[in-house]
Amino acid sequence: MEARALEIRNTVKAICRNRRGEILIQKKIYEDGRELYTLPGGGQQPGESLLQALERECWEEIGALVTARDLEYVCEFIKKPTSPGKLPRHKVEFGFRCDLPEDYIPQMGPQPDSHQEAILWLSLEKLANLELSPEKLLACLKNAEAPLPVSAFSSLLEQDLIP
Repeated sequence: MEARALEIRNTVKAICRNRRGEILIQKKIYEDGRELYTLPGGGQQPGESLLQALERECWEEIGALVTARDLEYVCEFIKKPTSPGKLPRHKVEFGFRCDLPEDYIPQMGPQPDSHQEAILWLSLEKLANLELSPEKLLACLKNAEAPLPVSAFSSLLEQDLIP
């Protein structure tokens, strides 16, 4: 496959931890029965900042307004097709440490992804035994040693956005 045939897509993900250190995870089930686990979030739309995309996607998928704190990781990868007829995608994923409302209970949001089945709190140990997207997700979560404060990051992004 030619590299230029791949679509490049920015995506944002929310890294939400509870008091036990578990991470909020989406469980997805595809047509072939395969289960895939990922962080809540999704694609950035034209004219939307990364932080706006993060807030919108989390509301749609987990029914909560998140507060972004730090950029924990940036992960670039080729996403394998998850459904028949789909092409691979070149993705650049931005993982932000986020806070949830104190009383948040895992739930599906008002516009979940089409393959989304559940929202769960899972430990890193449990995640180690599951199929994750991206495949490097566990390493990204474990290696986020020097996060960039979102205040520094957002000011850099918003300067160049279309008004």
